[in-house]
Amino acid sequence: MLGIITAVLSISMDVAIEYLQHCKLLILLMINIRSNLSNLLH
Repeated sequence: MLGIITAVLSISMDVAIEYLQHCKLLILLMINIRSNLSNLLH
């Protein structure tokens, strides 16, 4: 039973980390695009 709980927690953490990294990448891309656009407009 403990092994199953540990496995579920481990998988959950992996999924959460992947999700956060993906969100971070999207946020960085959005910031980058915005700064590039503002540089082009000025």
